[in-house]
Amino acid sequence: MTLYVEYLHIGLLDPWKSPSPQPYTIKRGSAFPVRWQYADPASDLVIESSGAMPEVRLRGPLPTCDPGSETDLTPEEILTPGNSDYQYDDKRDIHQLNVDTNNLDINKCYNVYTYSGLTAQEDGPFIFRVKK
Repeated sequence: MTLYVEYLHIGLLDPWKSPSPQPYTIKRGSAFPVRWQYADPASDLVIESSGAMPEVRLRGPLPTCDPGSETDLTPEEILTPGNSDYQYDDKRDIHQLNVDTNNLDINKCYNVYTYSGLTAQEDGPFIFRVKK
């Protein structure tokens, strides 16, 4: 039996900005990079994680721009390396999946999560609003 320990999630990284107090805003029609790293939870040091089997999960539109307004009925889109522009920077151990906003609703908010298929951990939500 193989046991996997959850990673320590670091991110989201630039250009993401923490929402305070408003959600991060992204222009419709653009792609924005979701970038993150994983670290060893015992040492807090960034680790090589190319085998993490990453996904980005996009949920929304949300009923309100409160990240907690997500429900079991909120639509979800899963972006994986096979259906998105995935990059792994092996010098800095950074994962990046680009999210396309062309089909997202203007003036609505969405939650973004990162997911590791290796450890089955989901990190987030990170909320953003789509603008015109």
